[in-house]
Amino acid sequence: IEGNHSFNKLIATVQSGKKYTGGEAGKRILAGALAMEPQMSMRGLELIIGASIASLFAYADIKIDSDKIALNVPSANTIKAMMVNLAAEVILKLQETLRGVSKVYLSCDKGHRKGIDNFIKILSFWSKEKNEVSYILLDLDGSGPSSKDCAEAIGHSLQKLEGAVLQLSGQTTDSGGGGTLESLRKEMENLNLTTPEYLVANCTLHAQQIFMSEPTEKVFGTGGLGKRNVVQMIHSAYSLHKCYEFQEFKKLWNETNKEQDEDNDDIKKMQEPVTTRWWYMGVAAAFFLKLWDAFLSFCVAVINNESTEKA
Repeated sequence: IEGNHSFNKLIATVQSGKKYTGGEAGKRILAGALAMEPQMSMRGLELIIGASIASLFAYADIKIDSDKIALNVPSANTIKAMMVNLAAEVILKLQETLRGVSKVYLSCDKGHRKGIDNFIKILSFWSKEKNEVSYILLDLDGSGPSSKDCAEAIGHSLQKLEGAVLQLSGQTTDSGGGGTLESLRKEMENLNLTTPEYLVANCTLHAQQIFMSEPTEKVFGTGGLGKRNVVQMIHSAYSLHKCYEFQEFKKLWNETNKEQDEDNDDIKKMQEPVTTRWWYMGVAAAFFLKLWDAFLSFCVAVINNESTEKA
């Protein structure tokens, strides 16, 4: 292409058949992409990068030998090295930032997703440079269920900062379970991870929802097998939703509700109606009410397709 030196250089690099070297900016972008999708393998990203480059050239109708494109793709080992370098850069930058901060606070929560336990730790602090509260994800390494386990996990995570943060000034957590509130503060204090003025705050949204769950159940009733009330109806709709794999449910839903005016190509997963979680029940109820006619048609179709014993 005449007059476009950078583009011509790109084409010449790909056509040369030389192995990938790449610039630092490009390496950071690829490493960052993998960091955002931690379940993707290095080999998988290698294949996707090659296919994406080939697809782009094909779309632009630029003829380039696919074997030469493959040579210009970073190998799995190279991508791994990029990840290590990026992680080191992030940690060093974080250490530099936090050494100039007087008070650092922790927000943490235990989770379990796709069979993997995790313990999310987020640090927040006042940034003089930005003149605002800044926060960073320290890590989401696993932890045991008790407050002692969580305190030890927090201490281990802080070691990554190489002394930049020796003690924390406060915490925000859920309102119940291990690794929360005063129980966690006490265990962290035993490990000398807290300042004398350490503050403890609980999740107020969770507390408000617990406060509201009692009158909600008083008015509408509680769920449970054999119950016939609004709450159990929403639970039953959710249970029906969960009886199928989501893609199977979506297919059956579309076949059943072809004549409905709803956007059947955008079927969402129904929120689990848990009264003690912030607005879970409200979201589930709104979803169910909006698709009332479609749910009714779907229930009739399920009953007609099943035997009496299964139904």
